Amino acid sequence: MKIWLRRVVALVLIAMGIALVSFQYNNVQSGSIDKETVKLRLQQFVDTELLETQFSGIEMIDVNGLGLNEEDYPCLWNIFNYLDEEWLSDSCGLAEWESFQELVLKEQSDTNLIIFRGVLSSCIKIKNKEKVVLNFLGEQNLDLQELSEKDLSHFPAIQKILKELEAGTLDEKANSVSLKEWDKMVDLHLESMFDLQCFIYNNKVYGPEFGFDYEVKECEFTSLSIVLKTIGILFLMLGLIVIRKLYTRKRGIMVNPQKIAILYDLIILLLAVPSAWLVASLLLEKLLFIPPIYAGDEMFFMGVFFFCFGIPFVSLFTSRLTSQSVAFDSKGIFVDSLRNKEFMKWESIQTIEFSDEYVLVGRLGTPIPTKLQKSLKLIDNSGNSILINEPQLKSVKKRIVQHFENNVPAELKANFMKFLGKW
Repeated sequence: MKIWLRRVVALVLIAMGIALVSFQYNNVQSGSIDKETVKLRLQQFVDTELLETQFSGIEMIDVNGLGLNEEDYPCLWNIFNYLDEEWLSDSCGLAEWESFQELVLKEQSDTNLIIFRGVLSSCIKIKNKEKVVLNFLGEQNLDLQELSEKDLSHFPAIQKILKELEAGTLDEKANSVSLKEWDKMVDLHLESMFDLQCFIYNNKVYGPEFGFDYEVKECEFTSLSIVLKTIGILFLMLGLIVIRKLYTRKRGIMVNPQKIAILYDLIILLLAVPSAWLVASLLLEKLLFIPPIYAGDEMFFMGVFFFCFGIPFVSLFTSRLTSQSVAFDSKGIFVDSLRNKEFMKWESIQTIEFSDEYVLVGRLGTPIPTKLQKSLKLIDNSGNSILINEPQLKSVKKRIVQHFENNVPAELKANFMKFLGKW
């Protein structure tokens, strides 16, 4: 299989080398890079003074981690998770609420103020209707960290935006912090499970708004053509060095001579070079944001598919047909093929027969099997077999038949020659 791998590497290098040297490419970079960013917003929390007026003497209870779960309290769980500015009020059965008060809140009261995941809700028991009404009051969090200028001194971009937000001079286009810097600040100062990445700064509450920004890439690479041609020449030279050993004669008769192998490789290159150009154009687009001269998704797909899968497949076919040699002597026959080297003694040969091979060829959109070659198959007494490919040249086939006639034992010659006359 080394021959096959060598052929694949050589053809890929040569095809890409020719494509880089001979074809044209765009040299203007045009595109954008999407970046996840964070914008800082002033968080509107519940007015504490107004809350004290409406619910005097009632303390807020944060139930995060206290035992509120979906299995034991399905109705309350659903309401607490979805109460917001659009879903302002809902109700739940009194039995579930009293169980929640007893086991989680550890107290019984007609009115409670509950914080769950940063949302404050009032819970008012209505006994005559056997239910409790829950109302959304706004955002609230008892676990916010208060950060100072010293805490944010290592994060100048965040500090700058906070100061401009306070002064009211912030340009919305400048309100952008890289996700990397924001995550560093959160890891150092905040507890996301409790504060939801919000914090207090100068008695005001700030929080993140996550989004995407993009960076435009647009410039001209004046030296791109020289760089590509230089790389192409290197690829071409390496490919020619690698492929030279494929055309070295083996011991005995080459079933298909070097000129057949060269012909098949040239046919592969006729398809591989345009495919390499499409692959190179696609790589320039993905890596350097340089759009291709030609734009067509179907053509790109076909080019990439042949370059990645077609070259290895067709190279396997070529290597199998052109790398075999046959040698004869008075003891037996020696066959050197793509996969291994085999020897079979004349006296051990039990059967000689033909083995037809077919390939599928498209005819009017329908794959039809077409005969590829009629191989010669030798089978010994143990059931082992040797397959000799059919030569593409009649002169080579005559030489192989002549060597059979000259070396096969006298007692086998008549049967052998009669059979080989049909090859």
